[in-house]
Amino acid sequence: MTHDLGHLPAREREATLDRLVDALAPEGLLVVEEFEPTWQTAVLSAPDLDEADHLFNAYHQAFQAALAGSGNDPRWGRHAHHALRSRGLTVDTEGTTRTWTGGSPACLLPHATAAVIRDRLIAAGMPGPDIDAFRQLLLDPDLIVKSNLALSHIGRRAG
Repeated sequence: MTHDLGHLPAREREATLDRLVDALAPEGLLVVEEFEPTWQTAVLSAPDLDEADHLFNAYHQAFQAALAGSGNDPRWGRHAHHALRSRGLTVDTEGTTRTWTGGSPACLLPHATAAVIRDRLIAAGMPGPDIDAFRQLLLDPDLIVKSNLALSHIGRRAG
């Protein structure tokens, strides 16, 4: 069974999580995988490190505001650990990040996202020229970034 908890409104997310935990057998496992948004610290290498840091930080701030404005909780990725513990599960969390090169399929996702939500990024304070520069940078093969932190929360019901 697969659910995308991170994109659900809070009330629906909580109800879905309750149903999933209730369905666990003794010693059963529930794995919740979510991202911790870390764009503000993503740049590892770029033609101009200061400019790249500026653009990624601006995108991070505006993207978080756009998510919050849509009813999404940008903190959910790390708060999922608490959500499982508060339902009586023993939880272990592991985090993974990878490197992405500009122009790679992974960098094309934020490239496309920034175009789709451009108006919301601008409304959240990211200037249009910065969005354009951010999108261009994501295509540069000299850009190396670390992915957002992928968190795997593994909850176990007691026996």
